[in-house]
Amino acid sequence: MDKKVRAIMNRIKKNHRGFSMIELITAIAILGVLSVTVILVMSTSSKTYSSLSVEAQLQSEAQLVANMITELAIDSSNAENTTSIDYGYPKESGKILILTSSTNGVKKEYIIGRKEADNELYLRERTYDADASTWNPVSNEALLGNYISGFSVDTSRVESENVLRFTLDYNKNGRTYTGNYQVLMRNRAY
Repeated sequence: MDKKVRAIMNRIKKNHRGFSMIELITAIAILGVLSVTVILVMSTSSKTYSSLSVEAQLQSEAQLVANMITELAIDSSNAENTTSIDYGYPKESGKILILTSSTNGVKKEYIIGRKEADNELYLRERTYDADASTWNPVSNEALLGNYISGFSVDTSRVESENVLRFTLDYNKNGRTYTGNYQVLMRNRAY
């Protein structure tokens, strides 16, 4: 009986001897290749998502700023892109937008310009005092948008067609977006 038990024990020991060194190295190599592949795929996906996220953010910001400018321009009776007054924005033709509006007898000017050092677009407002025949001082600036690397205005079609055109250039983290906009100034017709 003792021989039978030993024979069974020897058979069990032979069948459960573990992995060989070659099997272990092969398993580690396969696991390494799979790990590197997963890491590369995740890294590429993360970069793509980040890039698309920045681009979507720029497009969203551009649309919001364009909508604000459009809303002011639609209700304006005049648009200019040059000024002799120093608002802190570039005085070059086409780098500033001045919209004149008159609502319920109150005449206003909306001054939109970009500070080049900050890459930000600002809005200022001033009202006309009819009794004194003077313009009140310009109000504080309101930030319209960030990441704006360029702002240009074309008023060449305002007189003839009531059409104002402007371009907004955005730049963030190496991604750029340019939006070209055209507004029909409906109050100029009246």
